[in-house]
Amino acid sequence: MKKFYIIMLSIAMTACSTKSCHYSTANLTDVKVCNQVGDDDLCADDNPSMSAADTKVVYITAVLKNAPANTKVKVTWYYLEEKDEEIFSDDYAIKDGEKHLQFYLHAPDDIWPLGHYKAILDLGTDNSEPIEKEFEIVE
Repeated sequence: MKKFYIIMLSIAMTACSTKSCHYSTANLTDVKVCNQVGDDDLCADDNPSMSAADTKVVYITAVLKNAPANTKVKVTWYYLEEKDEEIFSDDYAIKDGEKHLQFYLHAPDDIWPLGHYKAILDLGTDNSEPIEKEFEIVE
């Protein structure tokens, strides 16, 4: 029985080392949305409902922990009133360590269309789930 466990462990380690799986200790915490960031470049409070008149930029902030070199974060923004219309998507490479992350999107034509939006933050690893952050722009 002990031999069986050793063989299975060897197979699992070989599979991960040949890039058939991508395991990382990187994780995102303290994900917030707001229309103004503090001196630390993070949203002080989570503000999922923002006034169109007071919002020129929407920020999504997070803390990235335990990130190995070249960790990538993909952020995709959607306008939900138009059948999940993708507004913008980009990949960001993070050098390493713990970082304060800030992603932002400017209002199109200087005013946000009213409605519901979401941003998806994805580390793209086998052991992490994408994080969805929804917000709305109101009158």
